[in-house]
Amino acid sequence: MGKAISAGGAHAENTAWCRARLAHMLFHEGALLPALQTTEQGLKLCPDHQSLRLMHGHILTALHRETEAVSVFEQILSTGEQHEALVALGD
Repeated sequence: MGKAISAGGAHAENTAWCRARLAHMLFHEGALLPALQTTEQGLKLCPDHQSLRLMHGHILTALHRETEAVSVFEQILSTGEQHEALVALGD
């Protein structure tokens, strides 16, 4: 994933999915801070990417930064229905 991100593309959306997947992998390995950094970097380039935003919210929750996580999930829901964000808020 790192190579795919480095190779990049002309549009931030091209690497946003790769960043979301990398953050997901890091998250499940327990590497929460690198996962958070990955989503933060991606969101700077592509702030409206839903997969990145969702992963960012999950990481914030795992880091016990619930207020920030709730804000992220509410922002996602403000753009329309998103089942995963709704479930995360319920949890």
